[in-house]
Amino acid sequence: MSSDSIRDRAGASPLLTSVVRGPQEIPERSFEEPSLLMERARTTLEKHFGAQESGPGIGFAHGSMALLAEHTHYFNGFALFFSLPSGAAAALRARPAAASRLAFGHDDRVWTQGPDSPLPDTAPAPARVVFETFRRLAPETAQADIAVANAVPSSCADACLATLAVATARACAQVFAPAEADRRVCDKARAAIEASLGRSFSPAFCVAAEQGRPGQYAFVDAETRECMLLDAAPEDALAFGLVETEGRTFFDPGAVPRKRKMADEAAAVLRKKEFAEVTSLRDLEHRDLQAASDILPFRLRPVLRWLVKENQRVPKLVGAVQRKDWQLFGALLLMSDAVTRKDWGGTTSVSENIVDAVDAMTLDGMYGAYPVHRGRAVIVAGQPFVVPRCLHRVQSGIREKFDMDARVTLL
Repeated sequence: MSSDSIRDRAGASPLLTSVVRGPQEIPERSFEEPSLLMERARTTLEKHFGAQESGPGIGFAHGSMALLAEHTHYFNGFALFFSLPSGAAAALRARPAAASRLAFGHDDRVWTQGPDSPLPDTAPAPARVVFETFRRLAPETAQADIAVANAVPSSCADACLATLAVATARACAQVFAPAEADRRVCDKARAAIEASLGRSFSPAFCVAAEQGRPGQYAFVDAETRECMLLDAAPEDALAFGLVETEGRTFFDPGAVPRKRKMADEAAAVLRKKEFAEVTSLRDLEHRDLQAASDILPFRLRPVLRWLVKENQRVPKLVGAVQRKDWQLFGALLLMSDAVTRKDWGGTTSVSENIVDAVDAMTLDGMYGAYPVHRGRAVIVAGQPFVVPRCLHRVQSGIREKFDMDARVTLL
């Protein structure tokens, strides 16, 4: 799939022959309203740890799905997200004991952490992130009971963890620092995630979780933490679907540090040679990309190309949103996937199959697709009455080719 062919299609009008109802077996994600999620967090707290006369502090954050954002794990570039109607809620109350306890909705297991009760190595990333966020926001000797209700797809792990961290930070502020409850928490949330995962994590995901609102896109500058909200497409113009290909698996933490090291090395080589003014790869102009690439060792050239081109694609995607040019919007996603396959390796055979299936339906009304969380899920975009049919075709194709059942959902 060449970038030229994608660009050609971006200007073509889709040939729609009929309005087709989507297959009935495609489930529409039943988003819980924020108030219902917060209530579920409170009832989970009472179920596992008992009721008290004084109510808990409750924090909420909207889930923000990455459109183009994963490159910001490697340097502070630009990112674009769209916010879900739902998200995650955390209910928290202080506990006069030597350890904190944590429960998740729809899960009977209780996690415990304290000075004499370390979390087991098998504890999942969400539990580690919630405890670490609490530790960084609460007074040093404080302990608490915490309950979490989450509606963000865990296959989109970066968005899921950022949303959990921001919700927990807000609940913690309500209990221990109510006068500061409105202060920004994205940097502390990000630090908690990095400590929990043992690797760098983009601040853009935490900014989007903190600032995002349903019905809007969030254009984030990871360097300055600025966030510009953009009106989303009308419901009759654009719809999203999600294909989850790897269940609830979180990504190998070793891959991100390796590639982060390569990105830092590329920037350091450029500074030592002809680009002394380049403090970050975001400073590199497109017109200088070829010259910069020629300076680098061959093994670093694909890293440079992917990071710089991906970052420069984000403002173009924002422009497509502002002009309501959904064909260009989808074409940019397809271009990004093509370059990711070639230069970055951030895809899987399953995610590539999904994107190719969506690309084959561009004349039917699909716009584009892009893998998230290094290929563990794929977001597809198209006209609302075509997306369900596309999801059905993708699901059937994966079952036939890979003998696996992918979960498909309308967002």
